[in-house]
Amino acid sequence: MLFSRKKQRLPAFYTDVERTALEAHITKYFGNIAAVIHDIDSSDINVDIAVIAPTSERNFFTLVTIGMGAYRMERPREMSKFEIIPEYAELLICLPPDWDMQGILKGATHDKNCYWPVRLLRDTAHIPAQDNILIDQGSFFSTERPYADNTKLCGVLAAGPDNVFDEVSWDTEKHFDVCVMPGGKEVNFFQLVPLYRDEIEYLSLHAGTSNEEEAIFYDYLYTRGTVTLENAVFSMIVDITRKSIMDYIDA
Repeated sequence: MLFSRKKQRLPAFYTDVERTALEAHITKYFGNIAAVIHDIDSSDINVDIAVIAPTSERNFFTLVTIGMGAYRMERPREMSKFEIIPEYAELLICLPPDWDMQGILKGATHDKNCYWPVRLLRDTAHIPAQDNILIDQGSFFSTERPYADNTKLCGVLAAGPDNVFDEVSWDTEKHFDVCVMPGGKEVNFFQLVPLYRDEIEYLSLHAGTSNEEEAIFYDYLYTRGTVTLENAVFSMIVDITRKSIMDYIDA
């Protein structure tokens, strides 16, 4: 779902107090920050990326943006004042434990096979400021070409992160996916789930319709999703060679 709204003044950055609060929230709920990939282009917002290493409980990398939430995504005029939408957001993506994280940390931007999740996080994080589009749970985007040579994934869906993190028996305190900043500002966390072309086309036809077809898609995404890759119908952790959800829906 894409929503346009009035453009606000840029650049937008967190205060030191806000950044400290956000990093504390990430550490408490997503894991210890092992490294930070710094953004060198701060023309509108500064999107650093926190890297959380795999653990015995959560055997996957988690990459979380730090900076997108400094920009306020204003309510579009066409939306009812009673609709609840996020004003501030950060993004995360989960990668398998064998991902070439050293290549990412060394700045191997030329190696799309390892670096594309970082680009995806940053490119998506800049969308509200650059393209006047609000990102909420259920927002999706696509590109003309796959993200890398070793995968056909070419689109992305913003989803709630609870499907992954609730299943690993960690602290699931209510609203862990919302960071309340000093002063009361709320920053929402959305997980980016890469999709195939046929999945994006299916969502384009049915998203927001509340019909059976939409329900079936999200059933595979959430109810049948899993945090492991072995024998998974669908994994919220990036799997560059997974089967398309459409293979199951069309079966």
